[in-house]
Amino acid sequence: MDAENIIIAMGSVVDTIKLVVEEENKKGNKIGVVEVHLYRPFSKEYLKNVIPRTVKRIAVLDRTKEAGS
Repeated sequence: MDAENIIIAMGSVVDTIKLVVEEENKKGNKIGVVEVHLYRPFSKEYLKNVIPRTVKRIAVLDRTKEAGS
């Protein structure tokens, strides 16, 4: 993969992200997704290994269930 931009996320939002990334890649954009399944214990080494060297920008998505956020 030669992604220049990646999104790191977990949970149900990943399915939607994958659909958008697929469409954007058809347009020539170089975007990838890293789906986190387990974050405890967190493996920094594994994460570093799955991010392509071509990546220039990373977006990390998180959600909150707190009222008023």
